[in-house]
Amino acid sequence: MDIYTNTLWLVVIYTLMRPCAGDVTSVDGYVLYPGFGFYKHYKNIKTWAEAWKQCDNDGSHLVIINSEAEAQVIRQLLIGVNPQHYVYIGYHKHYTPDIYLTIHGKRLDKTGYYKWAPGKPSSDVNHKCGAVFPSALLVNKDCTGQWGFICEHEFKSRHGTVVTITHNLE
Repeated sequence: MDIYTNTLWLVVIYTLMRPCAGDVTSVDGYVLYPGFGFYKHYKNIKTWAEAWKQCDNDGSHLVIINSEAEAQVIRQLLIGVNPQHYVYIGYHKHYTPDIYLTIHGKRLDKTGYYKWAPGKPSSDVNHKCGAVFPSALLVNKDCTGQWGFICEHEFKSRHGTVVTITHNLE
């Protein structure tokens, strides 16, 4: 590849990925993890519903862990958090007594990541909201507790397709 071809690929990627007005990429605190998207660990505490609303206001959503690789991103975001504390993420069981759903309505056990902390999920009927320990192990908690949370904003082109950026420009 020559320098022109490398430059052309960068222009194509920039054109697909450049932020439009109001994109979450313009909000302070979101960190890019190539191949996954942008994430923000909110340390200010909120209830699960308030956390969901904050992410939505940012143009993002409470994070949904879809793989072990994405769980590693969460572990990195939560370095330094007390290992006994947790943060809210994007699943719940508001509509079904025994089935956890993501905020997008998909069964949690079908997302590609379903690793619960020992003894979890809790059978407490009030523990309907999703959370995760800094170890990225899942836990269900009372939705009215006040904890930090993680928002996620995936790469999308202007046409709505998820875009993966690679760094191999030879």
